[in-house]
Amino acid sequence: MNRDVAIIGGGLAGLSVAFELRRRRPDLRLGIFEREPRPGGRIGTTSEGGYTFDWGPNGIIPAPATVELLRALGLEGELQPAAPAARRRYLFHGGRLQPVPSSPAGLLSTRLLTPGGKLRALAEPLLASRKDSPEEETVFGFAARHFGPQAAALASTAVLGIAAADGRDVSLDALFPRMRALEREHGSLLRGMVRGGRKRRGSSGSGESGGSDVSGEGDGSGGSSTKESRRLTTFPGGMERLVERLAAAIGAETLRTGSEVQGLAQVDGGFELRLGGDESVHARSVVLTPPAPVSARLLGSSWPALARPLSLIEMHPVDVLVFAFERHAVPLELDGFGLLISRGEGLRSLGVLWTSSLFADRAPAGQVLLRVIAGGAADPGFADLSDEEARRVALSDLRATMGITAGPLRFWRVAHKAGLPHYSLGHGARVDEAFGALPPGMVLAGDSYKGLGVNSVVADAERVAEQVIKQFNGPGHVRHAASNS
Repeated sequence: MNRDVAIIGGGLAGLSVAFELRRRRPDLRLGIFEREPRPGGRIGTTSEGGYTFDWGPNGIIPAPATVELLRALGLEGELQPAAPAARRRYLFHGGRLQPVPSSPAGLLSTRLLTPGGKLRALAEPLLASRKDSPEEETVFGFAARHFGPQAAALASTAVLGIAAADGRDVSLDALFPRMRALEREHGSLLRGMVRGGRKRRGSSGSGESGGSDVSGEGDGSGGSSTKESRRLTTFPGGMERLVERLAAAIGAETLRTGSEVQGLAQVDGGFELRLGGDESVHARSVVLTPPAPVSARLLGSSWPALARPLSLIEMHPVDVLVFAFERHAVPLELDGFGLLISRGEGLRSLGVLWTSSLFADRAPAGQVLLRVIAGGAADPGFADLSDEEARRVALSDLRATMGITAGPLRFWRVAHKAGLPHYSLGHGARVDEAFGALPPGMVLAGDSYKGLGVNSVVADAERVAEQVIKQFNGPGHVRHAASNS
């Protein structure tokens, strides 16, 4: 079997790259090889018994590249906005549930900071300095320099909702490069955010917004600047709709599920992929989208200099524990996105998403659906718990944070063994080393490298497609008919 481009992995990254290649160069013969029986990776949706919940991303706040993808797929008109209450989020801190300030002005009234902590945070424009900025630092370290240790602790907790990791152990430069850019440009983050807000209000509303959403649905990649366009959205029936439409647009003849690439070697004119049995695929270009450690194992024997930095990018399992309750069994109003849990509270869950409050038709009338997130780099051992143990721990945390004492009507567990990549200190250097060791014709893609979340993966697919196409635009390349046979 011959292909111009072989894409290893049929998650969002692989599907997005294939779609971009199909749009830009329909003559290229593509092949996607996904080892699982279904495409989509962490993006999936369960619908049964009147309940609907997502396995991974709960929705998206579409950034420009994502908006363009949705338009091209004909999905823009299907977007379902979250309830207005989704803009409110809560933090379980100091043994109580407290609202998270949504603006600098909110720092004045929050109980999450002491009076001294508030003054230190609001003094940021006076104390911030570009000169104090190290080459790389954690989210906590960066926030502490600008806003003080109390606010930095809150920023660290916020990272749980994005990366399932504590901000004390996450590289700001890898996860939030926009924050570093704001510092370089303005010195003060508050000053930069105010000036950026003025620019956006004076523009047509089509530019990128700075900063990152800290509630778990955003990914820091920026997006449209209008208030409405920054609203969390999904599709009726869940996020799997995006995967379905991508797969349909790419074509069944291109996407092979249940097809694991077991070996990869360089040969004259490109690469040879060894599949199960005696089957092999020859391709001029290869795009690897699996988690970095998986790609490292595939590359190790032939490209050790490339495999080494990839093997150092850690992946940690993440569990999604879904509970259905009678509405009267939940004492809270559920007027928000959900809650995050500070690491010093003695609880193992990272946060709870109030799914049925965000989107209509996620639970039968008179019931609520909650998604508990656990594990990640913050607690990798959670994945070792049995289903019953995980259920018991999550219910205990729901009792502590939300006062729920009744038993659930239904329970599901979705275990993501690969989970999320850990952007620890040195991540950028590891990525640069890996990218620098790539042989001609090979490209890396996916959230192991340059950004978490749907927006980042979709935007990166454009970079990957452009890089692949350059290989086929040189002299001597013969264009095929628009066929993938």
